[in-house]
Amino acid sequence: MKISLTLIFLVLISAACKKEIRETSTTPANTNSPSQCIQLTGYTGRNETGDFIGPDDSSDWRLNDSWNTCERNLFGDTGFYSTCSFDDTLLMEPFAFPNPTTDIFRFAIGTTIITSDSNLINQINHHDSTIHADIFFLNQRAEIIGVIHTNKHQINLTSFSLLAMDSLSSDTIFRMYYRLTDANSCVRMGHGDMTRN
Repeated sequence: MKISLTLIFLVLISAACKKEIRETSTTPANTNSPSQCIQLTGYTGRNETGDFIGPDDSSDWRLNDSWNTCERNLFGDTGFYSTCSFDDTLLMEPFAFPNPTTDIFRFAIGTTIITSDSNLINQINHHDSTIHADIFFLNQRAEIIGVIHTNKHQINLTSFSLLAMDSLSSDTIFRMYYRLTDANSCVRMGHGDMTRN
């Protein structure tokens, strides 16, 4: 009797699961998915030391992007207060190098200060650690391949591996979305495209 009840229970569960799969497979696709509203095109070329070598994509590596709903949804569609005074005197237009790359690239987003004044260095590092950094990496199919939530101090001049995030050799262009938020919730945001050869 117990075996019969168990068998009947399993048949009912199986039928319910099949019905659930059929119902969800007929649901219309999300029109705000990244692959439907983000197109990766162009890049800004830089050599191994970060010097500009061309070409130039004027929409890349800025701090004042206007994102569409799909791009904002990557970040939860909240926290985009940008008509404010951002609290960071050392913030600079970001860039990544080398671009193109075979794998590893570095991301620069702050002016480097060379000084022997340890108090000044500590003040800068402390201040940079109060600026929150959110970063999303997408491949050419607009699939999220990496996410980082950290601070500006930790992310400036960090190296990233495209192969570690996406090893498909057919993927040759990638996008990095970044959003910086200061202690007053003021935001600076942008994107940059990377090419892998």
